Amino acid sequence: MSFNSLLIQDAEVARIWWDGLEDRDSLSESDRRRFDPMIQLHFQTIHQEFEFIQENVGSARMWEQQERSMRWSMQQRGVQQWWIEWGVLFPQQFRDYVVGAIREGEAAG
Repeated sequence: MSFNSLLIQDAEVARIWWDGLEDRDSLSESDRRRFDPMIQLHFQTIHQEFEFIQENVGSARMWEQQERSMRWSMQQRGVQQWWIEWGVLFPQQFRDYVVGAIREGEAAG
């Protein structure tokens, strides 16, 4: 089952996802323990495509899709809150890329 299918089929998962995107810090401890792995999985997928494109083995089209997803995600307050705490899980090169994309988004307004 895909993550999107899970969001559609499980109202509780969808609530945690959307509430967490809005403001992770407002989630209960129990909900945060469910939200954090969801975002981590999302970023692991993005990171994997980032590594593929860095090694010239990835699809540019797939990377563009993942990059758009990452940029949208990082506009969400709850994802920003998660990234501050958990972004360290990722290699420095990827973290630098994400932070650069955030800055570009802020500069664009």
